[in-house]
Amino acid sequence: MPKKIDRPQEFTFSIVKQLGLIGTTSTGWTKEVNLVEWNGNPAKLDVRDWDPNHEHMGKGITLHKPETLALLEILLRNFGKDLAKAMREAEAEVTAAAEAAEAAEEPVMASEINSAQENLPQESLPACDEDGVCQEEPW
Repeated sequence: MPKKIDRPQEFTFSIVKQLGLIGTTSTGWTKEVNLVEWNGNPAKLDVRDWDPNHEHMGKGITLHKPETLALLEILLRNFGKDLAKAMREAEAEVTAAAEAAEAAEEPVMASEINSAQENLPQESLPACDEDGVCQEEPW
């Protein structure tokens, strides 16, 4: 017979930092990568579905920093070439838009640059000042 474990039904969470959006369903729910504090504990990397108001959530996965780094290593080992290729292609689009505008002696249209830049991966590096001192990450 399975052992019954009494667990409180209430829990708290706080999204400390939204890192990225993986996708959106037709109902408006989003699969997100965030740093989340659960029940007042230190933030962990969290991947799960959220309703548009972040009031309800689906099942997900939370990872401590060492687990996150291990996952990153696995992903880079298996998909690093694909990522590098996508970044080169996106950077080439930005460069081509700027060069085309320069050749036509027209100012670069912000919409053209923004469109090309949307394909670039979002940076998740901490902000650093000119002396190389970076802000601490929230985890």
